[in-house]
Amino acid sequence: MGGLYSHTNRSTGDTVTASMYNADHQNHIDNMIPTMLDDYSADVATMRLTTDPGESGSESLGTTLAEELRRIRFALKEHFNTTYWYETGYGDGSNSAPTIHAQGDTNTGLYFPGADQVGLATGGTAALTIASNQAVTLSGALAANGNVTLGNAATDTLTINATIQGASPLIFEGNTGNAYETTLAVTDATADRTITLPDVTGTVITTGNLSSITSSGTLSSLTVSGASALNGTVTLGDAAADTITINGVLQGASPLIFEGATANAHETTLAITDPTADRTITLPDVTGTVITTGNLTAITGAGTLAQNLNITTGSEYRINGTKVLDATSLGSGVVASSLTSVGTLSSLTTSGAIVCGGDLTVNGTTTTVNSTTISVDDKNIELGSVASPSDTTADGGGITLKGATDKTLIWDNANDNWTSNQHLNISTGKSFKINNASVLNATTLGSAVVNSSLTGVGTIASGTWQGTAVADAYVANDLTISGGTVNNSVIGGSTPAAGTFSTLTANTSLTGTLATASQPNVTGVGTISSGTWQGTTIAVNQGGTGQTSYTNGQILIGNTSGNTLTKASITAGTGISVTPGGGSITIANTGSATLFQDADSDTKVQCEESSDEDKIRFDTDGTERMILEAASMTVHPHGTSSGNTYEMRFKELAANGTNYVGFKAPDAIAANKMWALPNADGSAGQVLKTDGSLALSWTTIADNSAAMALALGG
Repeated sequence: MGGLYSHTNRSTGDTVTASMYNADHQNHIDNMIPTMLDDYSADVATMRLTTDPGESGSESLGTTLAEELRRIRFALKEHFNTTYWYETGYGDGSNSAPTIHAQGDTNTGLYFPGADQVGLATGGTAALTIASNQAVTLSGALAANGNVTLGNAATDTLTINATIQGASPLIFEGNTGNAYETTLAVTDATADRTITLPDVTGTVITTGNLSSITSSGTLSSLTVSGASALNGTVTLGDAAADTITINGVLQGASPLIFEGATANAHETTLAITDPTADRTITLPDVTGTVITTGNLTAITGAGTLAQNLNITTGSEYRINGTKVLDATSLGSGVVASSLTSVGTLSSLTTSGAIVCGGDLTVNGTTTTVNSTTISVDDKNIELGSVASPSDTTADGGGITLKGATDKTLIWDNANDNWTSNQHLNISTGKSFKINNASVLNATTLGSAVVNSSLTGVGTIASGTWQGTAVADAYVANDLTISGGTVNNSVIGGSTPAAGTFSTLTANTSLTGTLATASQPNVTGVGTISSGTWQGTTIAVNQGGTGQTSYTNGQILIGNTSGNTLTKASITAGTGISVTPGGGSITIANTGSATLFQDADSDTKVQCEESSDEDKIRFDTDGTERMILEAASMTVHPHGTSSGNTYEMRFKELAANGTNYVGFKAPDAIAANKMWALPNADGSAGQVLKTDGSLALSWTTIADNSAAMALALGG
């Protein structure tokens, strides 16, 4: 309170300041020996004296400094709610007399009910208490507007001893803050009700999730007149002869769940689709297995449906989530059935066998059968079986075998015959017949064939020509004779005589010498094993070279002026020697040689064979850029200005752009440096470091974040 007031000594007129007052009284407190006995306390008991000055309008004035000080002490003691005015800190107070309160309202304010506790009282009643563990006890009604967080850890607890008011006292948001909440609504009770949460982990059962009830306890008896919720395992009846009568309606989307003979993790659920009208399912008076969409294959026979089975347009029948049938098609997974008839199919695809017990009629423009072999037991296959068949409707009918080109056997009505665009081949020993009489086999015309319009025949090995003489005009092309006499000259005899032929074809070898020097009609010969070619050069377009002689080292080079080959020699360039030989050419480097260069010779690759031998130099724009030698590759700067050291660039994929990354040397280097890379890959997150001796290795960067944070924070 020092520094908040001043006082004038009535006897001397001196002003006693707060600092003077506090110093003197601190001396009294420390030594319990006042230095002055005039208006100051002579002992501790005197120093503790206080006087209530009264309230505003009814104050009692002190007549001495000591009396004035007693009133001030009273104010200090009352303010801090301590036993003595000079004690530090506030007094504990109570809910009926709080330590800190408003003027004129002494039973409302702040008090300290115990160690490390703070209390708030209103009207003498504890309203709020904060314990040492930060637990808050609220004695009255609480209105908390805005976002409120109760507890800061999952282990915190919330104890409510009062009644939670309202028809919807609790609303839960869930994991995600959105427009949907779960409201705990309470129907206005007509008497006290208690809902007990069991000591188990599970999901609360409501009328909205009755299907979640999968078991119940054991009930000795059960009479249900209204709604009933059975949790846990439930056993109805204790003998097979017991009966269960249900007069009500089983609620829920899955009202019945069956375990089966073995208790395991798999159950059978009787799920009910929400009906749009009253429905009745009748169990027949027979023993058997229920058919569902999951075991349709169990249907091995069926009677006659009394009514149609209808589903809405766009719907389909499914088995295990897979379509089996809709309004227009079977599902792709339906590979077998016991159908006895079908309607008109616009298309039919099957990966297995199709068994048709009756007639099969296919209407359409094209019937496609994708199979390797078609087996038909019927003896007769009819084509073109239209309502009124005729030769006109049959025209163009037949069989087409698809290949690189169509292989066809087609009826030609205009010519009144079958037409094939391919050869017909019959096995050995078989023949072509007309009216069961053989007309042709592999070697012989039928004996009944006495007339012919043949314009040529093969070799007639035997027989007698009984027709008229064959005029020369009918021997238009080559004539092959294996024996006999032509123009009274013996052919094929032991001593052949000379004969004259305009064209001669030999079946095997032809020996002897052509009678004339020039035979322009000889268009081909076999292998000439000996002899000397005495004709002109063989042209390129006839498989020759067009040349008759060469010198050592000459080669033939083609050109675009025609079907000719030109003789040429290899000319040696600078630093290159060319040595022609008999059937060989030797090319050698004789010095500094340019291997490749552009048109103006300022960009090139050259091989050195002088004082700088065993080096390859690369020049661009007339300047040496790089040297490749046995132990190193040196890249020169491309200029003398800052930043003119050469760059090694690695470009991105062309589809992504033209950007690149790379390396280059600095402008100035104090000494030669050559770093050695590590011989293996490092671990994830490691970086390269140097040991100061040009050896690089992988290392892990230490986590100095804590030390850095400490350094940055001081």
